Amino acid sequence: MGISIKNLQRKVKVDAKLLKKVGEGALRSFGLEEAECGLLFVDDARIARMNERYLGDEGPTDVLSFPLWDTSHQPSATSHQSHGSRAPSPEPCC
Repeated sequence: MGISIKNLQRKVKVDAKLLKKVGEGALRSFGLEEAECGLLFVDDARIARMNERYLGDEGPTDVLSFPLWDTSHQPSATSHQSHGSRAPSPEPCC
């Protein structure tokens, strides 16, 4: 099981240890001990660039998610494969 966390913003404090513990507990509770998940915390400027680059939408958003598989061969919700990465921007929450 793996939860990787990277914080590239400084506006909102991110407790990476707590998020990792909670995330691993959530994966365990769903029987996904072998799953992987990545969290990349970014500021509004970076998520706006990512939003335009990957989705063609202008401006910031609260979260982007990226699957780690070919979308024509998606794993089931209960498979033990990596389900993808998330890039939340904590700024809109505050």
